[in-house]
Amino acid sequence: MSGGYACHCRPRQVMVTDDHCNHSAFNGYRFAPSDYSEVVCLICGARWRTKGEYVERSPRAPKDWFRVHDPAKWREMIASREAARTKRAEAAG
Repeated sequence: MSGGYACHCRPRQVMVTDDHCNHSAFNGYRFAPSDYSEVVCLICGARWRTKGEYVERSPRAPKDWFRVHDPAKWREMIASREAARTKRAEAAG
């Protein structure tokens, strides 16, 4: 995404907000398949689109993440969701 600031965080920690799709004004903000995914940095909040391989191993954005404007809260939301998944998996297995 152009016009924003670049992420210089190292090591980079990102979450995927749009996985292999696009929602742009060009197509009326409707879903469109794409080779690119949109990611957001969990440290500085920068956003960009990428075809990087790290997308496949990055966490997906939690439901309602866009209502929270603090990257630290995003990390908490992901950690909470992952802990709940682990607990369910342990209970089932």
